[in-house]
Amino acid sequence: MRSIVFAMALVPLVSLAARTQAEEPVSNVGGPYTVVMSSSEGGAVIDPGEGVFSYSSVQWIRLEAKAEPGYEFTAWTGTLYSISNPTIVRIDQDHEICATFSPVKRELHVDDDAPGDPSPGDPEVGDPHADGTADHPFDSIEEAVAAAAEGDTVRVHPGTYCESINVFRKSIHLAGRDPNDRPGTPLPVIRADGKDSAVQISGTGDSPTTLSGFAIRDNQGQTAIIDCSGSVVTFSHCLIVGNRPTGHGSALIQCTDSDTAFVNCTIADNYMGECDAGLRAVNSAVTLTNSIFYYNTSSCPDAVDSMIYADERARISISYTDVEGGWPGIGNIDSEPRFISHGLWVDATFPSVFRNPGSPYAVLCVGDYHLESSRGRWDGTTLSWRYDGSSSLCIDGGDPAGEIGYEPTPNGRVVNMGVYGGTTEASKSY
Repeated sequence: MRSIVFAMALVPLVSLAARTQAEEPVSNVGGPYTVVMSSSEGGAVIDPGEGVFSYSSVQWIRLEAKAEPGYEFTAWTGTLYSISNPTIVRIDQDHEICATFSPVKRELHVDDDAPGDPSPGDPEVGDPHADGTADHPFDSIEEAVAAAAEGDTVRVHPGTYCESINVFRKSIHLAGRDPNDRPGTPLPVIRADGKDSAVQISGTGDSPTTLSGFAIRDNQGQTAIIDCSGSVVTFSHCLIVGNRPTGHGSALIQCTDSDTAFVNCTIADNYMGECDAGLRAVNSAVTLTNSIFYYNTSSCPDAVDSMIYADERARISISYTDVEGGWPGIGNIDSEPRFISHGLWVDATFPSVFRNPGSPYAVLCVGDYHLESSRGRWDGTTLSWRYDGSSSLCIDGGDPAGEIGYEPTPNGRVVNMGVYGGTTEASKSY
């Protein structure tokens, strides 16, 4: 009974505090005060309105802003800063207050095999009501990229997307498999349907663009499979395999006037042809960390030197990465990564016949890029955890100062190298 009486007694005190702030009697001291109200693009001040207001004495006034469709209220700025809307402000000085708004960050979905798609797998025939929502996703990544605004996220569901991705002059986030997705969730595949780059990101300036959780495989591009120009880009948890850049001066990854990072990526089983680069940096800063760069081949006599190239205005920084042939940098190793199986180049018509990767008839029989572990590693065929007789040195080989993300237990509390490091499919350790 005493606790009930206490609660009832508290209510008038709270109400009194609210009235004291919102209904303080007008003071005859000071004034007049001028308040200038304005708004940024995307909305308006509806209480007390916009313009110049004069108050003869100290008092409290109510401010309320309303966003236009596609925008959201951000904050009151100027002589008042508050993220509350509506809010109450004490007028005891002159004010210039602006209601600021920003575009609503959207998440656009892409799924060519969605339940409402009348022709799954065919981007030319799609859901007539496709608008990028989860119920009516776009058929192609390019369709979503075209519809996306600055800062939007394009969420790509599992499947194979035979198209070239071109992000131009806007910063967006391309998201495939999430590190927290349940084991067995496949990486969506980007496989260009022509000779253009599979992924081209250009002209985005200093605004960061991200691409996470994709397999970029089985592509042939005249200039580069991945081409970054005039942009700030981060690739994370990506599997880049089975690609064959073609043409004179081509590269697997080309970075020009850019700041590009690869984090927890596996770049393996790619063929670069004659003296073309695996990774080329031109007037750029390129970073690789927690990654694996192995089993990439070239017909160039100096293949090791041509795999990673930086011109005199570029800087390549590699750390906590397994690099075939070695590379100076903290935490780097040169050790066979012990994938469950790496890819084999075979004849496109007769898979039992091995082919030189330079042959136009060759295709990559893609391997399993999970890391061997005696403590347990994910098996995508049986959809279960299996145990090996040995463990890869890439397990627990990432940056010890970083986060382990969603790696299952037991783990060594250090993130693994490679595409599955930091995810629910990371190979286990002691």
